[in-house]
Amino acid sequence: MVESRNDTIGPSPMIKGDRTKSYKALYSAEDETEDTRRKRREVLTLVDRKLDEEQNRQLDELPSEELIEDVVQSLPKGKSPGHDGVIVEVLKAGWGYMNGDC
Repeated sequence: MVESRNDTIGPSPMIKGDRTKSYKALYSAEDETEDTRRKRREVLTLVDRKLDEEQNRQLDELPSEELIEDVVQSLPKGKSPGHDGVIVEVLKAGWGYMNGDC
């Protein structure tokens, strides 16, 4: 569907509405049964909910440039790691510009 004079293609309002309904149903508890609640409680008992000081420290640290570069370089070709549609080859080709080497 064309949404503007710039010929931007996007989902129709019907598709947007269906997608919204699906996510609301997925994340709402309206249709939750007692069995579902029981299973959720059972799973949550298996999860350790506290982090130790080292785990908290690691979460607070920014990743190093080396780690980010390693991750970018290890991504599989022909894939888009984000919702923006930019494929991995673009990220790899522009890495020098993104990290300030150029």
